[in-house]
Amino acid sequence: MKIHLPKFDTAGQTAKANLLPLTEDTSLYALDKTNSVQYELRTRPADANSPKYRFQLRVLVGTESVRAIVRWQIALGKVIDGLNLTQHAHTKPIAETAMRATPLSLFKSSLEAQQTAARETAANEACENDGSNEAA
Repeated sequence: MKIHLPKFDTAGQTAKANLLPLTEDTSLYALDKTNSVQYELRTRPADANSPKYRFQLRVLVGTESVRAIVRWQIALGKVIDGLNLTQHAHTKPIAETAMRATPLSLFKSSLEAQQTAARETAANEACENDGSNEAA
């Protein structure tokens, strides 16, 4: 039995293209020195004597597909685990190294917004604990 997707949806508009198509173009995911960063990771991150292997991580520039971004997030997690990074201060430079242009500026602005919100929350809590009604 063949399944045929309608050309028009129920509202009479043309069907939209899928964000994550089932067929993938492998040429879009090819990594080389111009679009990736290479790391040496350990097979057992906690063991300093474990064997190392090389791993390439894509550098995001803002024109990637949804599938490439999902793959990038998974690969970034592998790099962070393979380098045995457990603190945010150590993982932030790795993430920034793997981004350029728009993704990097959005990442930095998001971090600044989160830091500002955390400082405001801490100041409000400190004022409430001191019995003062004014927030800093």
